[in-house]
Amino acid sequence: WQGYDGIVNNTSGEVEPQFIIWQADISFLESDCDKVYSVNVAAVSEQLDHYKALSSAQVEQVILHYADQHDYQRIISTYQNMLVDTDQEVDPSMREIYGDALRHTGRLADAVNILLDVAETKEGVQSWPLRLQIAEMLVALNDIERARSQYLKVAEIFDTWREQEQIVGAKLALLDDFNRDEKALHL
Repeated sequence: WQGYDGIVNNTSGEVEPQFIIWQADISFLESDCDKVYSVNVAAVSEQLDHYKALSSAQVEQVILHYADQHDYQRIISTYQNMLVDTDQEVDPSMREIYGDALRHTGRLADAVNILLDVAETKEGVQSWPLRLQIAEMLVALNDIERARSQYLKVAEIFDTWREQEQIVGAKLALLDDFNRDEKALHL
């Protein structure tokens, strides 16, 4: 055995099995192996994306199960593990469950930050219960200005409802007049 020099120069006079394998490896590396690599990288990448999506869906089901059981510590740990394992956007409903679990475990400041992000994804009417809950947590944290801001947003939503209620009330009165009087609308 003459080591690497013997393999490269084949000075031993006999062909060793390792030499044949190493020569094939060298020939492969000197060929267009990068084309084979790039094709495989694309295929693996697609499979990995599919796996991550499937895995995220399964983890969401686990989180929902823990939420049904009110197992807040497991919700938190499962959610945090999911964040490590995926680079995909987490569904707002999962973030809301996570924020609620943080609230139940006394981590109010963390819960406020998560739930504020979730509230921003909701339409005004849909966000008021969450904003009210956030305001209450901010009061508990003695963050009065931010609590006031959330209460004002809830009040704006209620003002919009009052305006809509007045509009609907006026239209109902118009229809009532139509039914009682002339059977014709006066517009």
